[in-house]
Amino acid sequence: ESIGGLSKKKAKKWIRRAMATKHMCSDDKFTSHMGVGQGYGKYPKKLVGNAVDYARGSGFGHKDPTELKKVADGTHEELWRDMKIGAHVANVCPGWLEGLQRTVAEQLEDILMDGEKVSDFICVDQLRHCKSLKSEL
Repeated sequence: ESIGGLSKKKAKKWIRRAMATKHMCSDDKFTSHMGVGQGYGKYPKKLVGNAVDYARGSGFGHKDPTELKKVADGTHEELWRDMKIGAHVANVCPGWLEGLQRTVAEQLEDILMDGEKVSDFICVDQLRHCKSLKSEL
């Protein structure tokens, strides 16, 4: 069942559960495998859950097999694994989520009608931590 098919009351309840701090900020989401992708141009820096897997999926190492090792070692120029960043993100996660459950639940209908991603709504509109790419696309 999609969230779009739920009643407003049930959708709000689903959002509150799905965005619960214990679920969103659990330790298993923020590991020593996380990494940072160097932004360029209109693309901001990006946190990735697993730097080596992300690099492999993005085509790193295709021509130069040492690229994946550099990513894992944290020495690659464009994407690197940072063993400490997961702990830092886990510490700030509850603060980021504080109050967002209610806001997202209240705005859910508008978000769905606009075709906006919930992640964009949270990151760009609410937390103001991400650069919006909507106007540049």
